[in-house]
Amino acid sequence: MPSQIGLEYRYIVVAAVIPAIFYYLGTFLAVYFEARRLGIGALPDDARPQLTRGEWVQTLVFLVPLGVLSYFLFVQPSVPKAGFYGLVAALCSTLALFPDFRSREKVWGAFVQAGRMAASIVVIVTAIGLIVGLIQTSGFAGRLSLLLAQVADGPLFMVLLIVAFGAIVLGMGLPPGATYFIIVIALSSGIDTVGIAPLTLHLFVVFFAMMSTVTPPVALAAFAAAPIAGADPVRTGFEAAKIALAGFLIPFVFVYHPAVLYKLQVVFEWFGEGAAGSRAMIDIATVSWADLGWIIIAFTLAMWMIASALAGFDRARLSATERLARVALGLACLWPQMIIAGPAALAGLALIIRERAAQRKTVEAMT
Repeated sequence: MPSQIGLEYRYIVVAAVIPAIFYYLGTFLAVYFEARRLGIGALPDDARPQLTRGEWVQTLVFLVPLGVLSYFLFVQPSVPKAGFYGLVAALCSTLALFPDFRSREKVWGAFVQAGRMAASIVVIVTAIGLIVGLIQTSGFAGRLSLLLAQVADGPLFMVLLIVAFGAIVLGMGLPPGATYFIIVIALSSGIDTVGIAPLTLHLFVVFFAMMSTVTPPVALAAFAAAPIAGADPVRTGFEAAKIALAGFLIPFVFVYHPAVLYKLQVVFEWFGEGAAGSRAMIDIATVSWADLGWIIIAFTLAMWMIASALAGFDRARLSATERLARVALGLACLWPQMIIAGPAALAGLALIIRERAAQRKTVEAMT
């Protein structure tokens, strides 16, 4: 993405922080309400595994390489250098923290396994060229790009739906990075005509490239997880799409609420960083902290209502009418205009409070 839009990697990372948090929040709430519906609670204290002090120290083998990798990507945005230093940090921390690994055979075996993994990645990357060629030869990319250019002056929502559809369809069976690359090439002549900031549009593509891995009928991630769980792959795909629902909403949220992506760039400006890069994408003075605070509250409330509606359970089982009302109010909370989003948020909050009060009265009556 930095090479496509001419923006340094660190600015993209900062912009993606809040959408990433939103995604995990939505996934957490989906699992939380599903667990409530199934009556799954916390493990008792005596059943919880306890880590020793040595095991806690050994967890640094994950944190140190990640920290080194992130540091060099931010300080000097060079992927090869960051990867090299991250590799050195991983090797040194493993040798220091795991005595059993300090042998020539173990180190050699790790490099052999890494080489095999790298070879599989090379095959995937090579196949991307074939896929791109087939897309171009078949004319699908040209038609999709032409359609995008034709509707670019129309309703923004329709344009975004076309981009999302293209990312999901072209991303079936591919890793998200490969999907992003293919989408950018396939829609190269049409994507520039969309009238939103390049960073916003490219992150929109990235999100739906990621969501293509959990979108039926070809939910690659779900099909990989199903054998591990001993579950039906098709059903796992639909469950994965339901749990990851937030990922389908977040791209539209940050398009219509720019503060989600751009307000944290102010932190870079405070330290004398990012002024040129962030303002090349959007004038960050046009979004306020109040805008960011509102959408954080609105998205949390919306996901609470939508996740509970999909599970059909909050404190107690929800009726079909209340489930529909929660979905409608949850989506309305994310509306760009406050004249709709504000009353929807108040109505949704009142609905949650009323349901909890009714459940509390039921419990008191039973006791």
